[in-house]
Amino acid sequence: MSKGSEIHKRFGLKFAVAYRVRKVRKKIKNKILSNPFLLSYIQPLLMLYHLVAIQKNLKAFGIYRALRKQNTLIPNPKHLRFVLSCYGEILEWLESKEFQEQYLDTNHPYPPLLNPKRLVRDSQNPYANLSYENICAELAWEMNLPLPPYYDLIWLRLDGSGSSAYGRFIKLCGINKINADDAILNNKIFHYYPCYQQLLAHKDSYNLIAIHEYWHESYMKFCALIDKNVPAICNMRDQIERLKHGVNHLNSWECAPLNKFFNLTCKYANLFPILSYDACTPTIPPKNFDSDVPLLDALYNYSSKGWRGASIQFYKRLEYLKNLTHIEYIDMSEISKDKAFDTWTRLANQFGFTPPKLEDKYIFEGRINNNTGEFMHFPVTLYAHSNDVDKTAQDLMSLNLKGGIKITLTLKQRITRNRDDFTDITSLIFEIPLKYDEIRILVKTKNYSQLIENHKLFLRVKDFLIGYMKAYEKELEKIKNAHITPKQIIEYLAKKEHTQLRNVIRDSLKKSLLDVQNKRPDIVASWKYYQEFEKMCEEIDK
Repeated sequence: MSKGSEIHKRFGLKFAVAYRVRKVRKKIKNKILSNPFLLSYIQPLLMLYHLVAIQKNLKAFGIYRALRKQNTLIPNPKHLRFVLSCYGEILEWLESKEFQEQYLDTNHPYPPLLNPKRLVRDSQNPYANLSYENICAELAWEMNLPLPPYYDLIWLRLDGSGSSAYGRFIKLCGINKINADDAILNNKIFHYYPCYQQLLAHKDSYNLIAIHEYWHESYMKFCALIDKNVPAICNMRDQIERLKHGVNHLNSWECAPLNKFFNLTCKYANLFPILSYDACTPTIPPKNFDSDVPLLDALYNYSSKGWRGASIQFYKRLEYLKNLTHIEYIDMSEISKDKAFDTWTRLANQFGFTPPKLEDKYIFEGRINNNTGEFMHFPVTLYAHSNDVDKTAQDLMSLNLKGGIKITLTLKQRITRNRDDFTDITSLIFEIPLKYDEIRILVKTKNYSQLIENHKLFLRVKDFLIGYMKAYEKELEKIKNAHITPKQIIEYLAKKEHTQLRNVIRDSLKKSLLDVQNKRPDIVASWKYYQEFEKMCEEIDK
């Protein structure tokens, strides 16, 4: 029985009809909110309607024209009442010489309705009753107010260029990254609102705003409202290496329960995850599907109609970030295992944040992300139980029993919390150094004696883990051998049937790299595969 039928049966026709009306209204509202075209027509009408209802005279039309002229859209009646309460201050600002010179003469796309300098309470000439603190984030967005000026650094983020490592390093340096750096289209909710709120809540912190490269029209306003004179850092990489990372990128990190938590009886073949990669048809627009190995056709996701196409058009954000004082371009080679710690120490001194601690140096020396499949399921746990010592067939019963010892397999750079609670037993298990020397075997310190003193159990654990790592090393080789190489990408793009894709990628990268080429030509010149790609394109053009 449907909910409507149940309401009709219990409460009668009147309540059932009311429920149905609410449901239809909600459905219509959701359709409107999800359709930008409809919103662009309906929201201005709502704004005018509410202004007339509040003002109750013809002045409402003049106010509406004045607000819309500044590219503001305020359909919320509560917010409009606030605007009307300070309309005198708004008019004074809109008619000022400072507004004319700073916003109108420069064709700023989103001029603010109030003087942002006067909204700072400790400024030289603050408003008497207005400040960032008494304007909510939603209204600030509608009034085109720049973000509160309590941020110190911008991160011009580039996927496939060590961005996962940067995220970890930023935390280790005590930097407060105040927004998600994911590519989410509703930028006012996922970027502007949290930035606004976090900046007011953490005025005295070293705050960083992350700007991703996945450009969308809704991102314009967010970038345009970042107007403080601050420097930026940008993580860079050979652009063909970036494409390589993209086509070798997993699209799922799901693991079977047994991949993460297993016992001494488990067969090694059952303990490694089945990988899934982004793939698509070699068409424009491409049709996406999943593949268990990387495919070269996934390069079509970088076409003008592919979802990754925006990631190679990262020049667009600079068109709206007008007040950056300096962009520090940092090549991937500068965050290698031997250089990352020193690089971030240099950046700390250059930009005034806390340098990384020497005790955390090991984190800077290892690979952070697992996006191409290797060690994707780490950390994993072996549950060593005495009941399993003599068993030869797989039996999962002990996973539900108490009295076992949890032994963790992880990578040293991923050990960031509660380090003192664990004892490293890697050297006790593996007498010969492992091929992947970042692997660590940990047991809780309180269980260490229990494991070592149970000689029979310890030998079984040792034998199992040696076998596990031999099996997984073979699995890792299989994963790496399936990866697409930069050379294969260049050969693929050189083919006549991929001319359109090649031209799109080349043109997008040329525009995006213009600023880097001007400021750090040495970085672009050092990119082996990008230079080979450009050379290939030039030879085809002849």
